[in-house]
Amino acid sequence: LYPLSFGNARVMKRDEVIGGYLIPKGFTVLLYNMSMTKDENLFPRAKEFIPERWSRDRPLGDIHPFAHLPFGFGPRMCIGRRIAEQEVYTFLTRAMQRFNVGYKYKDMDIFSRMVMVPSEPLRFDFTERKQN
Repeated sequence: LYPLSFGNARVMKRDEVIGGYLIPKGFTVLLYNMSMTKDENLFPRAKEFIPERWSRDRPLGDIHPFAHLPFGFGPRMCIGRRIAEQEVYTFLTRAMQRFNVGYKYKDMDIFSRMVMVPSEPLRFDFTERKQN
């Protein structure tokens, strides 16, 4: 529902036509991630928490490859992307194998401190799964 950062900024290296508009060389372009994640044209049921939207079979339809770029793209893409993704996959796989995870607290807001952060501490309940 909320991207890590509010957006990405780039300075145009050459004149470029984007969406029918001429963007001159030297002009700063801001890709505002926060508005894109709420756009129903890009993400059906955008205001709902549906983690399955990201699964490979795309149950809600295809997602445009440039609609969500948390690590950027191209030459300025985050060099730690693959390491960060692998650490997340490994942690989630191991955590889900060992624990049932719940959250029974009130909904939170976010605010920006260079990157987006929750408005209050995350409080998840971890219950150990019974091993067979």
